[in-house]
Amino acid sequence: MVEVARVLAWDCGVIGFDETTASLTEDYVERLFTIMRELREGGAAQVFISHRLNEIMEICDSVTVLRDGRLVGTVATAETSEAELIAMMVGRSVADRYRRSPASLGPTVLRARGLRPRPLPDAFDLDLRAGEVVGIGGLVGSGRSEVLEALYGTIGRAGEVEVNGASVRPGDPRRAIAAGMGLVPEDRRARGVAMEQSVRANATMVLDGARPLWAPTSRAVQAEVLSVLYDQMKLKAADDEIPVRTLSGGNQQKIVLGRWLWHRPAVLLLDEPTRGIDVGAKREIYALIERLAEEGTAILLVSSELPELTGLCDRILMMREGRVVGEFGRGATDMELMTAAAGHQ
Repeated sequence: MVEVARVLAWDCGVIGFDETTASLTEDYVERLFTIMRELREGGAAQVFISHRLNEIMEICDSVTVLRDGRLVGTVATAETSEAELIAMMVGRSVADRYRRSPASLGPTVLRARGLRPRPLPDAFDLDLRAGEVVGIGGLVGSGRSEVLEALYGTIGRAGEVEVNGASVRPGDPRRAIAAGMGLVPEDRRARGVAMEQSVRANATMVLDGARPLWAPTSRAVQAEVLSVLYDQMKLKAADDEIPVRTLSGGNQQKIVLGRWLWHRPAVLLLDEPTRGIDVGAKREIYALIERLAEEGTAILLVSSELPELTGLCDRILMMREGRVVGEFGRGATDMELMTAAAGHQ
């Protein structure tokens, strides 16, 4: 509200509200809308960005929908509905979707009871079986990434987490790795790779981090890890010693994901694993996820891409405003998932 007041003090003729309501309670949202109506009556033009479709329908005169950076269309609010907006937001051809064949599921390998990542309001239970791919969907800011980070230990949490019966202590990624858990983070450039370090250093980063400083990884073991990347991930790099920043985004992501293959974790946490990579690299990662599931790896997949969730996952948990609001099985449609994410009734 202070930021809103600061903008209003300039008496602007054009004002942009970018997810302004995301951190406001309902009473403050209504106050903001009262201010916006007064501004409209005073002649100000306003652009209001929100993932909450009920707010769009209440306050906006027209709606412009963008998808994948392209204009889908503009409609008058009075002449459309939330369902039609969702259809415009989804609007994908399913002809070229990757469809993973379901694997035979084994015993439960990840068991969480009363799991509550510290920023989120509610606790929930989660079970993940060997060979199962469970997706977590929702809009940006819904709490998806926080679930993975809490399980892995990069943020605090409440609740009990076990991997193959071994307790994983909160806030302890080393214990999570030792228990058989791996994480591919959402922000590849900031948290996935060390851009100025070599392909070799990045490939063996997890392995090196698990060893004491006085016992570095041998060149023979490094060669094994690199061999996995080149053979199984189809990594394309001119030399093992070149900086990772010289590689394409797809090849950088292959290192982040592929370095876990040598460790063979029981549970692999994937946060937006195909973001910012080309279509060919995406297909290779989809095939890898399918193969890992067939080999018994349990996978928890966060994705903003609805076709990824419906094409790869055995179950999908949808989150909204820090809460799990629905669980869907195979056969769920984009419309059902988007409806849950947007809170449309």
